Amino acid sequence: MTNTIRKAFLVFCAVLVLACSLSAGKAFGQAARPADEPFSSQRILLLFSYGYGSRGVELFNEAFLAEMASSGINLSSLFFEYLDLGRNADPAYRQQLLAYLKGKYADERIDLIITVQQPALSFLLHDARDIALNAPVISFQAPTPSATELGGRQIISQLSRFDIKGTVERSLELFPNTKEILFVSGSSPADKKVAEEARTTSLAWKDRLTIDFTTDLSLVEILKRAASLPPDTVIIFLQYNVDTEGKVLFAYELEAMLTKAANAPVFGLYDYNLRNGGIGGSVVSVAELGQATARLAADFVKGTRQIDGPITVITNKAVPLFDWRQIRRWGGFPQNLPPETQFVNRDPGLWELYKFHILTALLFIVIETALIGALLVNNRRRRRAEVLLAESERKYRDIVERTPDLIVWTDREGTLLFVNHASNIIFGLRPENCIGRSVFDFTHPDDRKRTAEAMGAGESSRDTIFSFENRQIAEDGQIHHMSWNTRPIHASSGEAVQFASIARDITDRYNAERTLLKTVDRLTNSNTELERFAFVASHDLREPIRTLVAFSQLLPRQLGTIAQEAQQSLDMIIHAAKRMDALVLDLLAYSQVSSHAQPFNPVDMNVVLQDVFSDLKTTLLESRAEINHAKLPIVLGDQLQLHQLFMNIIGNALKFSSKGQRPVVSIRASEQDEACEIAISDNGIGIEPQYADQIFVIFKRLHTIMDYPGTGVGLAICKRIVERHRGRIWVESDGINKGSTFKLSLPTPGNS
Repeated sequence: MTNTIRKAFLVFCAVLVLACSLSAGKAFGQAARPADEPFSSQRILLLFSYGYGSRGVELFNEAFLAEMASSGINLSSLFFEYLDLGRNADPAYRQQLLAYLKGKYADERIDLIITVQQPALSFLLHDARDIALNAPVISFQAPTPSATELGGRQIISQLSRFDIKGTVERSLELFPNTKEILFVSGSSPADKKVAEEARTTSLAWKDRLTIDFTTDLSLVEILKRAASLPPDTVIIFLQYNVDTEGKVLFAYELEAMLTKAANAPVFGLYDYNLRNGGIGGSVVSVAELGQATARLAADFVKGTRQIDGPITVITNKAVPLFDWRQIRRWGGFPQNLPPETQFVNRDPGLWELYKFHILTALLFIVIETALIGALLVNNRRRRRAEVLLAESERKYRDIVERTPDLIVWTDREGTLLFVNHASNIIFGLRPENCIGRSVFDFTHPDDRKRTAEAMGAGESSRDTIFSFENRQIAEDGQIHHMSWNTRPIHASSGEAVQFASIARDITDRYNAERTLLKTVDRLTNSNTELERFAFVASHDLREPIRTLVAFSQLLPRQLGTIAQEAQQSLDMIIHAAKRMDALVLDLLAYSQVSSHAQPFNPVDMNVVLQDVFSDLKTTLLESRAEINHAKLPIVLGDQLQLHQLFMNIIGNALKFSSKGQRPVVSIRASEQDEACEIAISDNGIGIEPQYADQIFVIFKRLHTIMDYPGTGVGLAICKRIVERHRGRIWVESDGINKGSTFKLSLPTPGNS
């Protein structure tokens, strides 16, 4: 069949499709578009890169013409030119072709040009740039040109890229035991470019698969290689224009030969792979591209779409498309493919053909079986239910009657409808003697009003348990303090008609709470009196001490020169009086740790530390002490007491330094799970480990007053302060003259 005959045949098919479309439109109430509408006169020139006969071009044309016809485009305004550039690379041929086109379309107005594949677009932009210079271009499956190459034209680039990666992934999903992939392509520069892309893509599987290519093989060698592949191999057909011996074929021709010769499934990148006996792949749908290109052209000639700039790129995705029969032929696993996969040649099975009948029959059988089964087991279930009900009721009664809690059921007026055996203890009556009496008969007179109010308020609380307490009086006059949990039982109208209650005797708890409250009151009074005594005692004790010190210091000035022994005695009196005054002050501070404490707030320990250094400035200068400290955290506490805490510990570190040795104090902190830990280390005289706990006992001293003066109360005060902060203080030392480390834990604001 010649090219002219084939074109005429295609035009006839397109007209036939148009007629069918118009008839269908009328049948469904859609009026056919008038032939004299403005866009019907638009002329479209289609330039095909290769000669007529390519299967891909046929698929494109079929879909393109059908879509154009359904859009109401006059097919007589379409002009098809098959440039056959693949087999004619001679420049003279291009000149002859250009002259032919110029002569043919000299008197024709071309409103839109469509180029199919890259050679046609290249020919238009370089050789035939003067043809229909002002007509916009829709390019199909061609690389997007640069603005310079366009030469002032406007172009819509319609692209669908090969999905080599997706096709490899789908092949491995269908055949998970695959060990080798053979990529089949020709040897032209374009063929090798696609093969190189496949080589780069397949690097992801280089450790799992053997990858091979046919770019250096002739056509005969390609077919021979495909026919002798080892098991667990798949073939992916890429592209073919020419082999190593110059043999030119259409790609679909080689693919058809390949699927017949190969002993492995053949995957492809275009949908016509399935028409050539291939299995499919993540393919470019030529038919869909033809439809999409036709819609673009129709929108343009109708004026519903404009080209905004020099280049507009439209990219179409590949779709997973497979031949069901080929999958079955090669033993693939279609269940591994993604949900959006499409299939062709999938014959419906018995289930799909007779699904309704099968389901109906199965439903009938299931219903009949269920009815028969129900009849057979009904008696057994009923007997079993009766046994379970009897057992359940026995357990219920056993629980209700054995519990020490009082369980009652009353109407809304409080009349007892049911009561368990706990009535023997609470009411002093057997249950049968309580039925019919009012629960208020046993309620303490002072509590009846409050009980009635609680029950009245509970009537509106639908399906909600409410609680209250009252006193119940037994027949013998014994009073029981009871805690009630009551739930209203409502009628269909929503009105509470009955109450179900459980009451627990809390008399022992009530008496214990009363005793505890009295004890707390006594302790509070005792602490208040003790604090008052401590304040008065400290004031009254310090007054004679101050008098003793003052007059002892005045006596030498009044007497003039006195004997040395007398002066020593006076000095001892003054020293003892001052020590007594310090001891009274420390005892007062010890007693006021809790009573004069401030509320806890976030405290920056760095500020506290600087205040302590300021107060100890003179001592630090005289001892030439070295203080090293890191940044301290923020803790939750009483700032004044924390100041006193650090004053005592750092002061002790300076006081208990080794004789003649410069004091060195290090302060560091670390975050713990629930608090922070602060460590204060010194190079002082140290402590024997067995005495580590005794130094926090009030008045406990490990050294004489002559060696290290003090009252023996300072560390006891530290311990009380830390314990008030819910923390812990301890000391670590390796022995005498080995220094000490005082550690204390304090709460942080986040762990209050």
